[in-house]
Amino acid sequence: MKMNFRNSILQFFKDDWHFLLLIIFFITHGYAENVGMVPLGELLLLLLALAAAGLLLFWICKKVFRSREKAALFVSFFLIVFLFFGAFQDFFGDYRLTSALAQLKIFFPVSLLVILLVFILLKTTKQKFLRLRIFLNVLLALYILIDIGVIGAKLLLPPAKDIKQLSAYGLTACDTCSKPSIYFILLDEYSGTDALRSYFNYDNSPFEHFLQQQGFKVNHHPTSNYVFTVFSVASILNMEYLQQLGVQSATNHFGYRRASAHIGDNMVTRFFQQQGYRINNYSYFPLPGAPAVFKSDYLPGKVSLITHKTMYSRVAKELMQVLASRYSISYFQEKYDAFYINNNEAIMQKALEEARSGNTSPSFNYLHLMLPHYPLAFDSLGRRIVPFWKRKSFTMQDVDDAYLQYLVYTNKRMEKLVAELKSQTNGKAIIILLSDHGYRADTNRPNIDPKSYYQTFNAVYLPNQHYDAWYDSISNVNEFRALLNTSFGQRLPMLKDSLVK
Repeated sequence: MKMNFRNSILQFFKDDWHFLLLIIFFITHGYAENVGMVPLGELLLLLLALAAAGLLLFWICKKVFRSREKAALFVSFFLIVFLFFGAFQDFFGDYRLTSALAQLKIFFPVSLLVILLVFILLKTTKQKFLRLRIFLNVLLALYILIDIGVIGAKLLLPPAKDIKQLSAYGLTACDTCSKPSIYFILLDEYSGTDALRSYFNYDNSPFEHFLQQQGFKVNHHPTSNYVFTVFSVASILNMEYLQQLGVQSATNHFGYRRASAHIGDNMVTRFFQQQGYRINNYSYFPLPGAPAVFKSDYLPGKVSLITHKTMYSRVAKELMQVLASRYSISYFQEKYDAFYINNNEAIMQKALEEARSGNTSPSFNYLHLMLPHYPLAFDSLGRRIVPFWKRKSFTMQDVDDAYLQYLVYTNKRMEKLVAELKSQTNGKAIIILLSDHGYRADTNRPNIDPKSYYQTFNAVYLPNQHYDAWYDSISNVNEFRALLNTSFGQRLPMLKDSLVK
C-alpha cells in the first residue's frame, strides 16, 4: 500500500498537469494577497474559466506538437507570461536603467516574440524535459501549500491595525477626535482663478461666492506642486514632495510607475484606515485596501484585484486609448469619450448614495472627476458638443473655448453635488474641492505663462468652520497637512510651497 501511494506521488510529479497547478497557484497567490476582498463566487468563476481555457489550449497544442509533454510545457510557459505579465513588467519598471523596456509598446511585442521562440524551440527539439516537468510540479505544489497556509493564517489571525509606518511620518492616533466623513473631490485639470482671469479673461467669482455662501473657505491663489496628475496625486496623498523620480514627463516611465506605487500605498488613506474610516475609492487609482472602482478593462470589479497584472488587463487598459487617439478609429474614440463621461456621473452618484446610506461609521471618499479634463464633452448649458475628432478642422482657440465652456458646466455640476452632499450629511461631513493641476494648453503658444499650469482651485468645507490652517497661497502638498492638524489632532509642519519642474 505504501509503495503504491509512493508511486502515485512520483507519477503525479512526473505528469503533465503542471499548467493546471500554475492556474491554481495564480488563484491562491492572488487571494492570499487579498484575503476577504474578492467574493468566493467570482474567484471560483475565474478558476473555472482559466482551467477551461488552459485545457482547451492544451488540447490544441497536443494536435500541433503531437506530444503531450511539449504541449503541456508550452501551455505552462504561455500562462506564466500571460498571467504574470504585469509582475514581469513591473520588475523592469522598478529600475531606472530598465524602466524604458517596461513600456507596453515594447514589453508586449517582446513578450509575444519570446512566446514564439519557445514555441519554435519546443516544435523542433526532441527532448522530453522530464526534470523540468518534475521541477515545475514540485515547485508549484509547494507554492500552493504555502499560499493556503497564508490564507488560513490571515483568516484565523487577522492582523491588528499597525501605526508604526504612520508614526515614522509624525502621525499619531487621535481617539478623542470627532470623525466626520470626508469627501475629497479632485477636479482634474481645473484651472485656478488667476489663470482663468489672465488667460481666458474669465471671472470665476460667482462659483466662489456660491461656495462661500455654503460655508466653504475658498483659497484665492492656490497652486499645485506638479503639472502631471499621477505626480500631483501621489504628492497630495502622501503630504510630501516626491524624491528621486526624475523630471515630470509622460516619457518618464520610471517616475510614473513609482508615483503610481506611492498612490497605492499612501499615508493619507492609511491614516484614515487606522482611525476606523471606511475607504470608498471612486477613482482610477488603487488605494491601500481599496481597489480602483473605475477601470478600462471588462472583468468584474473585485476580481480585478487578482487579474489586474495579467496580459489581458494591462493591454486592455491601454488599447482603447491607443486605438482612439493614435489611430483615430471612431468606434474606439466614442468608447473612450463615453467611458470618462459616464464615469463622471457614476462617481458623483456613488458619492451621493454613500451620503444617503445613513451608515454611521465614518468614510473617506475619494472622487476623481475628469472635469473639466478632456474629453471636453458639454457646453456651459450642458449640451453635448461635437467632439474634436469628428471635426474636419479646428484651431487651438476652439479648444480653449470648449475648455472654458466645460469648466462653467463643471461649476454647475459641483454646485449641485456640493448642495446635495451637505443636505444628505446635514452639513456634518468635510468636503474638499481641489484640482491636481491647471489647464495644460499647447506649450508652444508664447502668450501662456508656464506658471499657469500650476494655478489650481482649492476650497474646503469644515463643519466646525476652523480654517486658520488654510491660507490663500496654499499648495496641494499641504492640503491634508492642514486638514489633519485642524481636525485630527496632528502637529505636522507645513512644507514650503514650491513648483516642481
